[in-house]
Amino acid sequence: MAHLDFVTYLRLMNIKRKHLTIAPVVAAVFLVAGATAGFAGPRHGRSDDETAGRIQQELSAIVEDEGSTRLGDLSVDDLMELAGRLSVREQEGRYVERMRRRSFFLPGLGQFGTDDPLEGSLFLGGHIALKAGTLVGSYVLLPESVKIGGDGLDYFGDSFSDIRSAWGNLSFSDVLPSLGVLTGGTLLQTAYRFWAAGDAGNRARRNIEDGTVQFEPQPLKFVGDQLGFGATIRY
Repeated sequence: MAHLDFVTYLRLMNIKRKHLTIAPVVAAVFLVAGATAGFAGPRHGRSDDETAGRIQQELSAIVEDEGSTRLGDLSVDDLMELAGRLSVREQEGRYVERMRRRSFFLPGLGQFGTDDPLEGSLFLGGHIALKAGTLVGSYVLLPESVKIGGDGLDYFGDSFSDIRSAWGNLSFSDVLPSLGVLTGGTLLQTAYRFWAAGDAGNRARRNIEDGTVQFEPQPLKFVGDQLGFGATIRY
Protein backbone atom coordinates (compact mmCIF):
# COMPACT_ATOMS: atom_id res chain seq x y z
CA MET A 1 0.00 0.00 0.00
CA ALA A 2 2.71 2.41 -1.07
CA HIS A 3 0.33 4.93 -2.64
CA LEU A 4 -3.05 5.23 -0.89
CA ASP A 5 -5.19 8.04 -2.28
CA PHE A 6 -7.69 9.97 -0.18
CA VAL A 7 -10.85 8.37 -1.67
CA THR A 8 -9.56 4.86 -0.97
CA TYR A 9 -8.81 5.78 2.62
CA LEU A 10 -12.27 7.28 3.14
CA ARG A 11 -13.86 4.14 1.74
CA LEU A 12 -11.81 1.96 4.07
CA MET A 13 -13.10 4.00 6.98
CA ASN A 14 -16.74 3.75 5.76
CA ILE A 15 -16.71 7.51 6.14
CA LYS A 16 -20.07 8.02 4.40
CA ARG A 17 -22.00 5.96 6.91
CA LYS A 18 -23.63 7.53 9.94
CA HIS A 19 -21.89 5.13 12.29
CA LEU A 20 -18.21 5.66 11.50
CA THR A 21 -15.57 3.05 12.22
CA ILE A 22 -12.05 4.43 12.42
CA ALA A 23 -9.53 2.07 10.87
CA PRO A 24 -5.93 2.50 12.03
CA VAL A 25 -4.49 2.71 8.51
CA VAL A 26 -2.55 5.96 8.61
CA ALA A 27 -2.16 7.86 11.88
CA ALA A 28 -1.77 11.19 10.12
CA VAL A 29 -5.39 11.15 8.90
CA PHE A 30 -6.71 10.68 12.44
CA LEU A 31 -7.35 14.43 12.54
CA VAL A 32 -9.94 14.15 9.78
CA ALA A 33 -11.40 10.90 11.02
CA GLY A 34 -11.75 12.22 14.55
CA ALA A 35 -13.69 15.20 13.25
CA THR A 36 -16.51 12.91 12.18
CA ALA A 37 -16.50 10.13 14.79
CA GLY A 38 -17.80 12.22 17.67
CA PHE A 39 -20.93 13.62 16.06
CA ALA A 40 -22.03 11.64 13.01
CA GLY A 41 -23.48 8.72 14.95
CA PRO A 42 -26.47 8.41 17.29
CA ARG A 43 -26.65 10.45 20.45
CA HIS A 44 -28.26 8.87 23.47
CA GLY A 45 -30.00 6.31 21.25
CA ARG A 46 -31.31 8.79 18.67
CA SER A 47 -29.43 9.90 15.57
CA ASP A 48 -28.96 13.58 14.86
CA ASP A 49 -30.06 13.62 11.21
CA GLU A 50 -29.45 17.34 10.72
CA THR A 51 -25.82 17.21 11.85
CA ALA A 52 -25.12 13.87 10.17
CA GLY A 53 -26.55 15.11 6.88
CA ARG A 54 -24.39 18.22 6.88
CA ILE A 55 -21.30 16.18 7.76
CA GLN A 56 -21.99 13.77 4.90
CA GLN A 57 -22.44 16.64 2.44
CA GLU A 58 -19.12 18.13 3.48
CA LEU A 59 -17.42 14.73 3.27
CA SER A 60 -18.71 14.39 -0.29
CA ALA A 61 -17.26 17.81 -1.09
CA ILE A 62 -13.93 16.81 0.47
CA VAL A 63 -13.86 13.63 -1.61
CA GLU A 64 -14.55 15.68 -4.74
CA ASP A 65 -11.87 18.25 -3.88
CA GLU A 66 -9.18 15.93 -2.55
CA GLY A 67 -10.08 12.61 -4.17
CA SER A 68 -6.92 12.30 -6.22
CA THR A 69 -4.59 13.54 -3.50
CA ARG A 70 -2.19 11.01 -2.01
CA LEU A 71 -1.95 10.86 1.75
CA GLY A 72 1.76 11.53 1.58
CA ASP A 73 1.05 14.84 -0.14
CA LEU A 74 -1.22 16.10 2.66
CA SER A 75 0.43 18.34 5.21
CA VAL A 76 -0.71 18.89 8.79
CA ASP A 77 -2.14 22.24 7.69
CA ASP A 78 -4.18 20.46 5.01
CA LEU A 79 -5.57 18.01 7.56
CA MET A 80 -6.40 20.82 9.96
CA GLU A 81 -8.24 22.65 7.19
CA LEU A 82 -10.32 19.57 6.39
CA ALA A 83 -11.11 19.04 10.08
CA GLY A 84 -12.08 22.71 10.31
CA ARG A 85 -14.50 22.37 7.41
CA LEU A 86 -16.17 19.44 9.09
CA SER A 87 -16.37 21.29 12.40
CA VAL A 88 -18.27 24.15 10.73
CA ARG A 89 -20.87 21.72 9.40
CA GLU A 90 -21.16 20.12 12.82
CA GLN A 91 -21.76 23.51 14.45
CA GLU A 92 -24.40 24.36 11.84
CA GLY A 93 -26.24 21.11 12.50
CA ARG A 94 -26.15 21.66 16.25
CA TYR A 95 -27.45 25.22 15.78
CA VAL A 96 -30.46 24.02 13.77
CA GLU A 97 -31.23 21.24 16.25
CA ARG A 98 -30.87 23.64 19.18
CA MET A 99 -33.43 26.06 17.73
CA ARG A 100 -35.81 23.20 17.02
CA ARG A 101 -35.55 21.83 20.55
CA ARG A 102 -36.13 25.27 22.04
CA SER A 103 -39.35 25.77 20.12
CA PHE A 104 -40.57 22.29 20.94
CA PHE A 105 -39.98 22.96 24.63
CA LEU A 106 -41.64 26.40 24.42
CA PRO A 107 -43.10 27.45 21.05
CA GLY A 108 -41.60 30.76 19.97
CA LEU A 109 -38.35 30.35 21.88
CA GLY A 110 -36.48 29.03 18.83
CA GLN A 111 -37.86 31.85 16.70
CA PHE A 112 -36.47 34.36 19.20
CA GLY A 113 -33.15 32.51 18.95
CA THR A 114 -33.12 32.98 15.17
CA ASP A 115 -33.66 36.74 15.60
CA ASP A 116 -37.31 36.73 14.54
CA PRO A 117 -39.13 38.32 17.49
CA LEU A 118 -42.40 38.82 15.58
CA GLU A 119 -42.78 35.13 14.71
CA GLY A 120 -41.57 34.23 18.20
CA SER A 121 -44.26 36.39 19.76
CA LEU A 122 -46.95 34.90 17.52
CA PHE A 123 -45.96 31.32 18.29
CA LEU A 124 -45.67 32.05 22.00
CA GLY A 125 -49.07 33.79 22.02
CA GLY A 126 -50.65 30.86 20.20
CA HIS A 127 -49.15 28.43 22.69
CA ILE A 128 -50.50 30.41 25.65
CA ALA A 129 -53.93 30.68 24.02
CA LEU A 130 -54.07 26.95 23.33
CA LYS A 131 -53.04 26.03 26.86
CA ALA A 132 -55.42 28.52 28.46
CA GLY A 133 -58.27 27.45 26.22
CA THR A 134 -57.70 23.81 27.08
CA LEU A 135 -57.69 24.46 30.82
CA VAL A 136 -60.69 26.80 30.77
CA GLY A 137 -62.69 24.53 28.47
CA SER A 138 -62.05 21.44 30.57
CA TYR A 139 -62.99 23.32 33.75
CA VAL A 140 -66.21 24.75 32.31
CA LEU A 141 -67.38 21.27 31.34
CA LEU A 142 -66.82 19.83 34.82
CA PRO A 143 -69.94 19.00 36.87
CA GLU A 144 -71.10 21.86 39.09
CA SER A 145 -70.56 19.77 42.22
CA VAL A 146 -66.78 19.82 41.86
CA LYS A 147 -66.30 23.36 40.57
CA ILE A 148 -65.01 26.13 42.80
CA GLY A 149 -67.60 28.18 44.71
CA GLY A 150 -71.39 28.32 44.30
CA ASP A 151 -72.88 24.85 44.72
CA GLY A 152 -69.43 23.36 44.26
CA LEU A 153 -66.46 22.98 46.56
CA ASP A 154 -64.27 25.26 48.59
CA TYR A 155 -60.96 23.52 47.99
CA PHE A 156 -59.26 25.59 50.67
CA GLY A 157 -61.98 25.33 53.31
CA ASP A 158 -63.69 21.96 52.79
CA SER A 159 -62.28 18.83 54.35
CA PHE A 160 -60.43 16.24 52.31
CA SER A 161 -63.20 13.74 52.96
CA ASP A 162 -65.82 16.13 51.48
CA ILE A 163 -63.65 16.73 48.41
CA ARG A 164 -63.04 12.99 47.92
CA SER A 165 -66.75 12.30 48.37
CA ALA A 166 -67.74 14.90 45.77
CA TRP A 167 -65.37 13.46 43.19
CA GLY A 168 -66.18 9.89 44.16
CA ASN A 169 -69.86 10.39 43.44
CA LEU A 170 -69.15 11.23 39.80
CA SER A 171 -69.44 8.67 37.03
CA PHE A 172 -67.16 8.45 34.01
CA SER A 173 -69.87 9.97 31.80
CA ASP A 174 -70.02 12.98 34.15
CA VAL A 175 -66.39 13.91 33.49
CA LEU A 176 -66.18 12.63 29.91
CA PRO A 177 -66.80 16.04 28.26
CA SER A 178 -64.10 17.66 30.38
CA LEU A 179 -61.68 14.82 29.72
CA GLY A 180 -62.41 15.04 25.99
CA VAL A 181 -61.49 18.74 25.88
CA LEU A 182 -58.39 18.12 27.98
CA THR A 183 -57.23 15.26 25.74
CA GLY A 184 -57.99 17.08 22.51
CA GLY A 185 -56.28 20.22 23.74
CA THR A 186 -53.21 18.26 24.75
CA LEU A 187 -52.98 16.66 21.30
CA LEU A 188 -53.36 20.06 19.64
CA GLN A 189 -50.62 21.50 21.83
CA THR A 190 -48.30 18.63 20.89
CA ALA A 191 -48.96 19.17 17.18
CA TYR A 192 -48.41 22.89 17.69
CA ARG A 193 -45.04 22.21 19.33
CA PHE A 194 -43.94 20.14 16.32
CA TRP A 195 -45.07 22.91 13.99
CA ALA A 196 -43.17 25.54 15.97
CA ALA A 197 -40.06 23.33 16.10
CA GLY A 198 -40.12 22.74 12.34
CA ASP A 199 -40.54 26.44 11.66
CA ALA A 200 -37.63 27.32 13.97
CA GLY A 201 -35.44 24.73 12.23
CA ASN A 202 -36.28 26.16 8.80
CA ARG A 203 -35.48 29.68 9.97
CA ALA A 204 -32.17 28.49 11.40
CA ARG A 205 -31.29 26.88 8.05
CA ARG A 206 -32.14 30.11 6.22
CA ASN A 207 -29.88 32.03 8.60
CA ILE A 208 -27.04 29.70 7.64
CA GLU A 209 -27.75 29.84 3.91
CA ASP A 210 -27.94 33.64 3.70
CA GLY A 211 -24.91 34.13 5.94
CA THR A 212 -26.77 35.72 8.85
CA VAL A 213 -25.24 33.10 11.13
CA GLN A 214 -21.66 31.97 10.53
CA PHE A 215 -19.32 29.67 12.43
CA GLU A 216 -15.56 29.65 12.71
CA PRO A 217 -13.59 26.44 12.04
CA GLN A 218 -12.59 24.66 15.25
CA PRO A 219 -10.24 21.86 14.16
CA LEU A 220 -8.92 21.31 17.65
CA LYS A 221 -10.48 21.85 21.00
CA PHE A 222 -10.43 20.18 24.37
CA VAL A 223 -13.60 18.79 25.89
CA GLY A 224 -13.24 17.80 29.53
CA ASP A 225 -10.27 15.48 29.81
CA GLN A 226 -10.49 14.37 26.21
CA LEU A 227 -9.15 15.88 23.01
CA GLY A 228 -11.78 16.33 20.32
CA PHE A 229 -11.22 17.28 16.72
CA GLY A 230 -13.84 19.89 15.86
CA ALA A 231 -16.54 17.99 17.78
CA THR A 232 -18.00 18.04 21.25
CA ILE A 233 -17.84 14.69 23.00
CA ARG A 234 -21.17 13.85 24.62
CA TYR A 235 -21.99 11.11 27.14
